[in-house]
Amino acid sequence: MKNRNGFTIIELMGVLIIIVLVTLMGINVVSKSIEKSRMDSFVIEANSIKKAAVNRYMADKGDAKTKKSHDAYNGTKDGKVCYNFKESLMNSFVEKSDAKDYSGSVEVCYGRDCTYNTKIWLTNGEYYIEAIDGEVKRSDIKYSFKLFSKGIEKSHSASHK
Repeated sequence: MKNRNGFTIIELMGVLIIIVLVTLMGINVVSKSIEKSRMDSFVIEANSIKKAAVNRYMADKGDAKTKKSHDAYNGTKDGKVCYNFKESLMNSFVEKSDAKDYSGSVEVCYGRDCTYNTKIWLTNGEYYIEAIDGEVKRSDIKYSFKLFSKGIEKSHSASHK
């Protein structure tokens, strides 16, 4: 009988291939989980920004009787206002340390002539959300390219003011 003191190269290669396959499957599962977590985080932040815009609208409307700050708030008249994320909501209504990548707008409309209460256009450079009313959901996310996302703030804030 032959005395064996180890594994053949074929056996070692087989074990190595199995380890690599299991690792690749694990990486795939983990990367999908990370992607879903990023999307869920963006949805939560979008909902917070949307609520901040509604709070700003209500605060401005409450001040309108004394300050007359915006036509939509004069007297008891309801109306529509579009808030740019960086100019109108950042710091005063939303505190976010990594908001430099965020851009977009939230339009708030209350009154009998409104067909919606809120619309949001928001990107973080990785994802883009466009939603009307209700809670923003993961299904409202549309992927965007970094070059595409830089033009969103300009187009939406200009056309929805």
